[in-house]
Amino acid sequence: MEESSLMNEVKISDDSLQLVVTEKTLGKLTTNARQIRDMVKESLPKYDVSNYNDDNIDQAKKDKAALNKAAKALNDKRIELESEFNKPFEEFKQVVNEAVQLIKQCSCKIDDVVKANDQISRDRKMQDVRNLYKTLDSPVIIDKIFDSRWLNKSVTLHKVEEEMTKRISEINSQVDYLRNLANDDAATFEALKAQYLITLDLNRTLDYFNQLKRQKEQKEAEEANRMADKAAQSIAIPVP
Repeated sequence: MEESSLMNEVKISDDSLQLVVTEKTLGKLTTNARQIRDMVKESLPKYDVSNYNDDNIDQAKKDKAALNKAAKALNDKRIELESEFNKPFEEFKQVVNEAVQLIKQCSCKIDDVVKANDQISRDRKMQDVRNLYKTLDSPVIIDKIFDSRWLNKSVTLHKVEEEMTKRISEINSQVDYLRNLANDDAATFEALKAQYLITLDLNRTLDYFNQLKRQKEQKEAEEANRMADKAAQSIAIPVP
């Protein structure tokens, strides 16, 4: 009972998780950084490469080492101050990130439940769609014309039936067209029908028809040539 009451009281939303800043002091850092920069600009001409040659190469090495050491010391101090300066925000960032990750983990678990429920609904809808298809006189199996949109909750079974009926009518119309194209040649029609019902692609089926037509014409031409050769041979045989 207490747990149920707690769940009713504690609700996470974007409104309930509005970050409230009770104290915010924008960073203010007073240093002599600008004076150091100006001093460096003023001093650098002393270290111009034109001031060095073979006679004072040892001094050049010393100056180089001194400059590198000074730059490193200055940068190290900058890193130290930057780390100290950013520490409060880094702590704040870490806490917020932890809260965000906890929310996302919980959301993912809920998402699994939602997806599982959606899948159950889709499976049930799929069975209803298959049962509906069985009541229709179709020359092809449902997989040939299935539309995944039919499983959406927004699509009613009545709408699915309308689209099924329309698609089946289109298929039957194409089959009738192929029957007329075959011109009472039963063998050709059955070949075209089989090809079309496999692909449901009329253009590919027409290509197949033209292929059959060429093969038939070639076969007839070969038969005509064979008969002509046979007739010529019979004429060439001398009569006793």
